[in-house]
Amino acid sequence: MKGLKDSFSTRPIDSDAKEPEKKPEVTSTPVPTQATEKAPSVYIPKKPDQKVVFYQATARGSTAILADGSKERLPAKVTEQTTAVTSSAPQTSTPRTSAPQTVAPMRTPTRPARPMGSRMGGRPGEHRNTRRQNRISAGTTTSKPAIKRTYNKFTPDGKPKLRIIPAGGVEEIGKNMTIFEYGDDIIVVDMGLSFPDTDMLGVDFVIPDATYLVEHKANIRGAVITHGHLDHIGAIPYMIEKIGFPRMYCSDVTAGLIKLRLEEHGIVAGDRMQVVSPDGDSIQLGVFKVNFFRLNHSIPGAMGLEIETPAGNFVYATDWKFDYTPADGKPASFQYIAGLGGKGIKVLFSDSTNAEKPGHTISEAVVEQALIGIIQETKGRIIIAMFSTLINRMQQVINAAHKNGRMVLVVGRSMQQSLEMAIGIKAVTIPPNTLLSERQARNIDDSKLVILSTGAQGEDRAALSRMAKGEHKMINIKRGDTVVISASPIPGNERSVSHVMDLIYKAGGHVIYNKQLDIHTSGHGSQEDLKLMIALTKPEYFVPIHGERHKLILHAKLAQELGVDRDKCIISSDGQVIECLPDGKIQITDEYIPNGYVMVDGLGVGDVGNIVIRDRQAMAQNGMLVAIGIVERKSGKLVTSPDIISRGFIYMRESEDLVNDARSMVRKIITESYEGGKQADMSEVKERMRRELSRFLFKRTEREPMVIAVLKEV
Repeated sequence: MKGLKDSFSTRPIDSDAKEPEKKPEVTSTPVPTQATEKAPSVYIPKKPDQKVVFYQATARGSTAILADGSKERLPAKVTEQTTAVTSSAPQTSTPRTSAPQTVAPMRTPTRPARPMGSRMGGRPGEHRNTRRQNRISAGTTTSKPAIKRTYNKFTPDGKPKLRIIPAGGVEEIGKNMTIFEYGDDIIVVDMGLSFPDTDMLGVDFVIPDATYLVEHKANIRGAVITHGHLDHIGAIPYMIEKIGFPRMYCSDVTAGLIKLRLEEHGIVAGDRMQVVSPDGDSIQLGVFKVNFFRLNHSIPGAMGLEIETPAGNFVYATDWKFDYTPADGKPASFQYIAGLGGKGIKVLFSDSTNAEKPGHTISEAVVEQALIGIIQETKGRIIIAMFSTLINRMQQVINAAHKNGRMVLVVGRSMQQSLEMAIGIKAVTIPPNTLLSERQARNIDDSKLVILSTGAQGEDRAALSRMAKGEHKMINIKRGDTVVISASPIPGNERSVSHVMDLIYKAGGHVIYNKQLDIHTSGHGSQEDLKLMIALTKPEYFVPIHGERHKLILHAKLAQELGVDRDKCIISSDGQVIECLPDGKIQITDEYIPNGYVMVDGLGVGDVGNIVIRDRQAMAQNGMLVAIGIVERKSGKLVTSPDIISRGFIYMRESEDLVNDARSMVRKIITESYEGGKQADMSEVKERMRRELSRFLFKRTEREPMVIAVLKEV
């Protein structure tokens, strides 16, 4: 295939490199929680004969609490002053600990309010230098912390406690990151992203809050990446520099995918990437010794971790399944996993994605046979859509095409990049005369062609969607084409996938998807696989990860069925600290690290918060109306008639009466405000315009558009 590189290399570094010098513990760091502080004399209450007792800082601003118990929202300027006062308050609090959280009954601990931060990111096609220059600090949130808090890292007699903090990936799918901390040593496992909720309008994706790691970056001994899917590596370009660029340890395939992500953002990993083998390699990171073992997933190079700590041995297994006949011919390290049970495992952290799915997850070999059957029986052109990171699936398609005398064309930039990388590190083997360039494919008969494409999730600009719309530069769906969607829709993408399928049928094609044939299998273990992992490792404690709350609970019940004590099944929340005491007891605490949403929107990272999202929601639901007035400064007379602009609220040509009445109202407000040549307060005039227009529009339409008042003096 034209454009595929002949080689790809990852640059390992010395495994015995000198550890960074340890620095004193940073015990006072901000957290996003509410606080109160004695009131400075910066605000005069509207109520007569009332005094401000204290200010309360919230995610929406500051509020004055009066002597009679009532509240008054502070103007913006006063809010800034009170925020400065409360932020500098020398208050500390020592979090209390509670008994381990159990499955029956399940109790969600009280947690601090989660401020919505913002996202970071870049759009495909942006020049890497432009994107790098515009990158904004990772981990920032719009809700500024109100107090400082001492983290409870030591026992009363000064001994360090092992602390495990899931910074993402629990009570949700994606955004996986876990922090292990003992004294002055920290290791980070994964740095992933998640896709936004439907109410996060315009947001590209969400990443973990890096505030805690930024505050403690001197203590980070390394980052261990379990595999190369975006929910485990997607946040690296936005976080890695902010947390001190710690050395990253991962398999060769994962290293290749991380380098592709970093290069898109103009970042060079250099010697900060260490390739390790999942077949027995070990590394020492401060007090932590990490042993790697092989697990199966829908991507090569997935690894499980045995983490040896002063508090015992921990097993961390995220995104895995047991496949006896995997596509790459390398099954999980069953012998090693079975040996873990004899060592004595303190805690097992295990993937909960398919905790509600009975039985075993089907093997990749079943998928390969289904693909071979489709290619054998189909006479016309075949287009197979999948995730660009499903490297094993690419190998299966290439093998099936070769066995049936077909050649393969790869379309979609991300698919081409992944395949180039996989070929370079020999994770994919290409039979001779199998891959085609786009120019060569034009001369190949449809019965001899298989097209590998992106777009299995119905993405609007992906290759499959453009083919279905007739917008692709070379390939368009036509009568006789067979399209195989070798993926399951991510929750929330069902409508997009269905729409693309409709377009394919409308163009004359035929669609085969997972509900019809076994052309896709999950990369996550089902209930019987999860039970086998628990039975082999024999953990004393069990912590389910990677899944919504109900899946974590179901997974914990499976562990109880296999003999794990109910009180030793721990279910936590994002940012919540789990600690191991010197006596060996492990418990969940009421302590949280900063864990607000950090949203990526285009080039912005951390600059889109709850206020911006609310504005977007308001405009999406009711539209907006802008009223513009231009006034002669000396006379106070209108220079021109006020201008009214509507977007998403009304069609102005069909609502001339409403527009004219709104214009008359604005003219009246401005005229009255500047009557007699007096100098009016522009902010008060604009606020009156906004308030009275909002009432008027609601009375006439029973709708509440966002009203923006603009007043300019010339």
